Amino acid sequence: MAEKLSSSSSSESSDEQLKEEFETLDSIYQDDDNFKILDPRSLTYKFYPTDFKEFIVQFDFTSSYPDDPPNIHMELLYNTKLRTEEKDAIIYALQTEADNLLGVQMVYSLLEWGKDNLDEVVAEFSAESNQANSSQLPKVRREKKEHLTKATKRKLANMTDAKGEKPRGWNWVDVIKHLSKTGDTTDSQPS
Repeated sequence: MAEKLSSSSSSESSDEQLKEEFETLDSIYQDDDNFKILDPRSLTYKFYPTDFKEFIVQFDFTSSYPDDPPNIHMELLYNTKLRTEEKDAIIYALQTEADNLLGVQMVYSLLEWGKDNLDEVVAEFSAESNQANSSQLPKVRREKKEHLTKATKRKLANMTDAKGEKPRGWNWVDVIKHLSKTGDTTDSQPS
């Protein structure tokens, strides 16, 4: 019976610790749109590594947190553009850092570590994808420019002034000539 009480009190204290940590994180990241608390036991953060696709990492916390690391995953619709190897490398790097921080509140440290160090983790993937893309791209044929005859060039030159611009009013319509072609509609109506 005493074991049940101690386990429930430790889970309550764990819940209180997590709630306090979330409140602290919310105040720290209140202006950061990349940070979102989903529910009392999970949150997401959107990382923007340089020269790589942005991605969202979700952290789910167990009842034994901070003695156990959070469950880190990237199985979100937003991350479908990432390959499985890329996701695995990112998760592995964050899990390794979380294992180093066991026993202490680690979310802030993980997020800041991720901002600082995930560039290095994903750098190898961006280099690999650049090499793969350059080797897989078919050679694009350049379209040939339209060659103009001397007469066409002369006609274009006569239509423009010294600056290469067309003179003012080159596309104006003569109103009198236009109305004489269309006719006056007021005369044809019976009064």
